[in-house]
Amino acid sequence: MSIDMSKIATGAAYGASSGTIAVGLLTRLSPDEWSAVGVLAGIVVAVITIGINWYYKRKATLAPNVSNCIFGNYQRSGIERGWSSWQS
Repeated sequence: MSIDMSKIATGAAYGASSGTIAVGLLTRLSPDEWSAVGVLAGIVVAVITIGINWYYKRKATLAPNVSNCIFGNYQRSGIERGWSSWQS
């Protein structure tokens, strides 16, 4: 197993350039501005979490009604449908 020097050099170059970009981005904002960014990011993550939680709670609530259609006794708006109507 030989060491490919071109891959090592490429990795080092990418790592150095990524580090330079990261330092440039991190020093662009003051600590107070980073605090504001953190608060806003926290709010956005909280809203996304609430949305995902609502989606899965709603999905779990509707799941018993959908699972009944497999057995042919799914009712919706007073209309009873059998398994054969769901196959087409």
